[in-house]
Formats: sequence, C-alpha cells, structure tokens
Amino acid sequence: MQLADWTSIAIIILAVEAFISALVFGVFFLFLNVGVVKTQGAVKRYGPILRGRLRRLAASSEQISQKITGPIITVEVTNAKTRQWFHALRSSQRK
Repeated sequence: MQLADWTSIAIIILAVEAFISALVFGVFFLFLNVGVVKTQGAVKRYGPILRGRLRRLAASSEQISQKITGPIITVEVTNAKTRQWFHALRSSQRK
C-alpha cells in the first residue's frame, strides 16, 4: 500500500470517529431536552398545588409563631411599663 492509500484510510477513520462523536453528543442532548420538557410539564402541573400548600404552611407557621410569642411580648411590655412606673415613683420621691 502506498502513502496515498493510508492517507485516505486515515481520513475515513477520522470522519467516522467525528460522526460517532457527534451522534453520541446528539443523543445526549436529545435526552437532556426531553428531560427538561418533562420537568417543565411537571412544574406547570404541580407548581400551583405546591405553591398553595407552601402558602398555607407559611400562614399556619405565622399563626403558631404569634401564639407562642404573643404572651412573651405582653409580659415584656408589662414588665417595661412597671419598671417605668417604679422609676417615675422613685424620681418623684427624691425631689
């Protein structure tokens, strides 16, 4: 075989390798695209349901937080008012 034959064979092998590589990447991106489309469909279908549940969860956690912290805040406000009242009494007695 002469050099021209080997050159032709090498070019054919390189072309086949490039075609196979392009085919592999093409199939990969095809499956990736199909996955993205299915994910978008699932988000469109279940997104509003999930959003509603998360809003209810936020509202209920806010209510629970208010029930827990409400008495604590009331006690602190009462304590601060009492301290101010005693401080005012002490100040008026010193004068």
